[in-house]
Amino acid sequence: MKKHILIPIFLLLVLASSVRAERYHFSGGGFSFGIHNVDLGFLDNEFQRFTPGFKKIEGHLMLFGGFGYGEVDDGIRIGGYGFGGGTTISGIIPNSNQIRQDVSIEVSAGGFLVEYVPLHMFRRFEVDLDLGLGLGGADITIDQFGPNVTWEDMMGSLDPDSADSRQTFSMTMTQGFFMVEPALILKYYINSFMAIEGRAGYLLIVGMGDWQFRDVKILDMPDVDLSAPVLGLRVTFGG
Repeated sequence: MKKHILIPIFLLLVLASSVRAERYHFSGGGFSFGIHNVDLGFLDNEFQRFTPGFKKIEGHLMLFGGFGYGEVDDGIRIGGYGFGGGTTISGIIPNSNQIRQDVSIEVSAGGFLVEYVPLHMFRRFEVDLDLGLGLGGADITIDQFGPNVTWEDMMGSLDPDSADSRQTFSMTMTQGFFMVEPALILKYYINSFMAIEGRAGYLLIVGMGDWQFRDVKILDMPDVDLSAPVLGLRVTFGG
């Protein structure tokens, strides 16, 4: 899923950051870092149901990405952006033979970006309003294994009557979605071709598809809401 999303994002960023038609007053691009403050309580509740006492699943997702845009009119910029990242929580199942579980949550998305500049301050400061629209996907991966993994353990996991089938396994659940992300940006121009931005946005997940294992719909999946605030920094280069 990630390759299908990231390849068109890359092409869009290259186009948005390199086109310099006469009507463009500014073009640029850069990289971004963000913290997605999603509530992971839905996943923690399920783990406490099936593995009581497992390490609490909490925290936030670390996101990394890039963007590019061109100015099509005074104060109006159009381009594209993309990002991806996640987090992993590891723990030992209580009252087990040191059986470990790794739980990974990852999000990747990309799309079109519209930016409006309503305010310039003190020559070097600028306030921007952003709106991102695009497609994305989420993965939840659960790995379980003992302290010593052997070939017999791996092959034994294929046998439903084997104890190894309950000890060693890996599964990934996936979902696609449509996203809307409004954001407020405070930008500081270091010089004529470089700026640093502080960004506060909200990643709104809408049009969520079914959670799937491979191509099979997962029935009775608990509600998963990945909509949450995103705080971040961006470094912009352009001219």
